[in-house]
Amino acid sequence: VSMPVETHLQNAQYSYCPGLPRVADRLHAMKTLKNFGVRVACYVSSILPYGDWKREARKFAAILNEHAEYIVIYSLTHVDERN
Repeated sequence: VSMPVETHLQNAQYSYCPGLPRVADRLHAMKTLKNFGVRVACYVSSILPYGDWKREARKFAAILNEHAEYIVIYSLTHVDERN
């Protein structure tokens, strides 16, 4: 099962994607599925602002790691292999 999680901060999600299910609800669903032995992948696409990235990046990574077996992260920009 794959689940998108763009941020761990609910207020950022409300600002940028108000129509999506709450972050806490998605994380709960992921953890429940994982506990039942279902392989869970988390897609972070695109990453929404989540505070001071130097302080918050590790926290966000730990949350993702706790809730999914696979984590795929896409940036907002396209990176050309030649650059």
